[in-house]
Amino acid sequence: MLIGPLSEYVLDKLTDQPTEYVRCLPEIVRASASFVEKAMNDLIYLNCRRRGSHFECTSVQAVRDIAESNRHCVLDVPLYCVEKLHQCRIFPIVIFIKFKSVKQIREVKDGRLPAEKLSGKAAKEMYDHASKLEVEYRHFISAIVPAGSSFAYIRTQVVAAVKEEQRKTIWVPSGSLW
Repeated sequence: MLIGPLSEYVLDKLTDQPTEYVRCLPEIVRASASFVEKAMNDLIYLNCRRRGSHFECTSVQAVRDIAESNRHCVLDVPLYCVEKLHQCRIFPIVIFIKFKSVKQIREVKDGRLPAEKLSGKAAKEMYDHASKLEVEYRHFISAIVPAGSSFAYIRTQVVAAVKEEQRKTIWVPSGSLW
C-alpha cells in the first residue's frame, strides 16, 4: 500500500512494470447490501464501494492470488483495511510518501500531471490530509520515503523501501489472533 500526496501517480509508475507490481482490481458484485456486509465481516472482501446498482469489492482471494504469483499486490483500499489483512495473515508493506512542504508537492514535475500546476489549495489539502494519516496510522506504516522532484525519483525510493521491507522478519502475536 502506498499513501501520501500524489501517491496515485506513483502507483501508476509502479504498475507500468506488471511483472513486479500489479494493481488488485475490485470485482463487480451485484448483490444486496446485507450480503456484501456479511461478506466483509466474514473477511471475504476487504473493502466494498457502492457504484450505482452494484458494488466494487476487493477480495482477499484476489490479494492472495497476486501474492502467490510472486508479484507485489498494489491495493487501493483505506488504511483501516490493514487490520483485516492482518486477520487474514497477510502483512502488507505500507509506505508513506513524505513531502517537506506544500511547495514541494506543487513542484513535482512529470508528464502524468495535468499541464497546469496543482493549485495551492489542493496541495495544502493533500499535505494536511497526509499529515493526519501519518499520525493516525503510524502503527501501520512500514517505511517513510522522502519525496523528490519527480515521480521517477519517488518510484525509485518506493522500490528500494519495498526491497528493504521484504528482507525484514515479520513478528506476529501468537494466541487467539488466528
